[in-house]
Amino acid sequence: MPYTKEQMKELAAAAMQANIVSVACNFGYELKEQPDGSFKVPNCGGMFLFPNGNRYFIHATDERGNVIDFVRREKGLNFIKACQLLTGENITSTAPKAAKTEYTPPAEKNLQLPEKSSTSRRVFAYLAGTRGLDPAIISRQMHDRKIAEQSERHNVMFIAYDSFGTAKYCGLRGSNNQSHFRQEASGSDKSFPWTITGGSDRVFVFESPIDAMSHATLAKIAGGDWQKDWRISIGGLSGQKALDRFLEDHPQIKRIVFGFVNDMNATYENGQPAPNWGQEKANKLIHEYTERGYTCTKHTPLCKDFNEQLMAGSRHGDAAGERSGTALRRGRM
Repeated sequence: MPYTKEQMKELAAAAMQANIVSVACNFGYELKEQPDGSFKVPNCGGMFLFPNGNRYFIHATDERGNVIDFVRREKGLNFIKACQLLTGENITSTAPKAAKTEYTPPAEKNLQLPEKSSTSRRVFAYLAGTRGLDPAIISRQMHDRKIAEQSERHNVMFIAYDSFGTAKYCGLRGSNNQSHFRQEASGSDKSFPWTITGGSDRVFVFESPIDAMSHATLAKIAGGDWQKDWRISIGGLSGQKALDRFLEDHPQIKRIVFGFVNDMNATYENGQPAPNWGQEKANKLIHEYTERGYTCTKHTPLCKDFNEQLMAGSRHGDAAGERSGTALRRGRM
């Protein structure tokens, strides 16, 4: 018999009580516990299981989901059958074990760079006006061909290059005040970071180009030299490959500062409180890269991210910007 809407909610709620680590073990996976409490699934493209949040994440593909999604992925089941499997008395006897396959690295990508507009007026107005970024910082990135305006839809183009100056990644973002459009150009390789050039042995690591430029703007407001240090965007919390590539190409770097999102009010889809993923990821990477020999710390935004902090400072007499500037001057990163 088909389920009613209320029965479906009850079935899903019951299925979500299954521990994702126990489920994976019953599926025959040999897990490796990590220092941060997560579990790595070997030979699965960088798959990690997070028992506290009952979720999984795959670094190679940016795929993520909850325990129900995990079962659907591993067993090829629809939503109802996955829930039934998870609520059964013996999950190993309900469905055959899925055959595991070795992770195959994706083929080399060829970036299809969108056509650029002959002018960048709309993009400049969006970044300076709506996002509050310093005009000189924007102009420098445009001069270095790292920011451009898409010809057809006038989106912002954030372009990353390899060490030979060949474009390898292009992130697109809507330049309309009301737009939430985000996309990557076809063939984009996320292992190439978007960079703001510096000259020191220190790099600040962010999730997005706008946050990187917001941090540079705050440094300038505080009276600092925004061109002194390197700043890179790794395209989200899963962009560790981009950081590793940057460090490989810049052996002079000795210090790393992680400036990830500070989402203190994060929730799951069901409204339950979720971990502060950005800060947890920063703590994890600090531990990992310290073991590699780097001097690591983090700079936590006073708001959710550095652009929100920058805009809060603009709205309130730059109070937030001054507090951030004080932290920058004192070196509390």
